[in-house]
Amino acid sequence: MIIQRLLLLVLPALCSAAVHAATDERWYDVEVYIFQNLKQPETMSEIWSVDPGSPDYGNTVTLNRTPTATAVPFQRIGSDEMQLFATIKRLEGAQGYRSLVHLGWRQPVSDREQAQAVQIGHRPQLDNGDDSADETASAASKGRSVEGTIKLSAGNYLHLDLDLLFSVPLPVAADADAAGTTAPLPRDVYRLTQHRRIKSNELNYFDHPMFGALVMVRPHEVPEVAPKLPPTSGFRKQPLAR
Repeated sequence: MIIQRLLLLVLPALCSAAVHAATDERWYDVEVYIFQNLKQPETMSEIWSVDPGSPDYGNTVTLNRTPTATAVPFQRIGSDEMQLFATIKRLEGAQGYRSLVHLGWRQPVSDREQAQAVQIGHRPQLDNGDDSADETASAASKGRSVEGTIKLSAGNYLHLDLDLLFSVPLPVAADADAAGTTAPLPRDVYRLTQHRRIKSNELNYFDHPMFGALVMVRPHEVPEVAPKLPPTSGFRKQPLAR
């Protein structure tokens, strides 16, 4: 498969290392690319659930978009700090795949019980007027949408939990379209849920017959802030008496 061949090309060039527990806070850059699989196997006979359920949004955070000079948890990173463009270009060139989401952020890591998940995509029922959904704007404009959560946590190793929903509108009958109905369009909804122990600097592929995700987690060194020296006193040092 094309995805597996791409991974074989990319992985040898990346340094992978197990992550052991440490007392100091560790920060990571998380880069995510989600795509639709347009080539469906003719022999695929899997029956999808009409209602696949929904991710748990109870302990999630939205990404911070305001640029800051210091490290801020769950800060969006710019395209100049992302590294998957070459892989994405190969994937798009292979045809049969459609880009849905590409974004990245920076965060500290916590243990699995305390770690917060990042909310991905857009849920119209919770729309509060912000622009948190622009990473899926191209998908939503064509009727496709992605939403869900991604959680990075750590113990003796790094762990990644994905819970994503991908929805595609069903074809609308010509008479219904002409009537201009405002009712929600029927949609097929697919869910990808996976937990995996991962290594930093390694490209991870999360597979579903209808869509997939590539995720890379890279260590980020937070610059140390130089300690402030106490103000000098008004006394001058006197020479020693001889």
